[in-house]
Amino acid sequence: MKNISNVSNVLTAVVSRLKKHVYWKNEGDYFLVALWILGTHIYDGFPKFPFLYVTGDKGAGKSTRLGESIKRLSREGIFTSSITKSALFRTVDELHPTMILDEQEHMRPRNN
Repeated sequence: MKNISNVSNVLTAVVSRLKKHVYWKNEGDYFLVALWILGTHIYDGFPKFPFLYVTGDKGAGKSTRLGESIKRLSREGIFTSSITKSALFRTVDELHPTMILDEQEHMRPRNN
């Protein structure tokens, strides 16, 4: 992403990169994810920052295409499909990365 001089150019570059690896019918999805990715680089300036929760059919490329794209474009991206709660806490506390968590259903609160 050379010669990027303003936020609009950065956003356009991130959308372009996503389009090379991910397909969505809704054009707005590219911009939503691109804005979220850009936000990871400045999230320290916000009191709260949202999670990006992605769902889709098995084999749709959520992990391989989207997860890897987010990892490469976000601030200090780390992709994992197996991490304990305590290791996740320590990693976030020490590194302040963007965590891309795949197959983490075991971390959801259980409904009784």
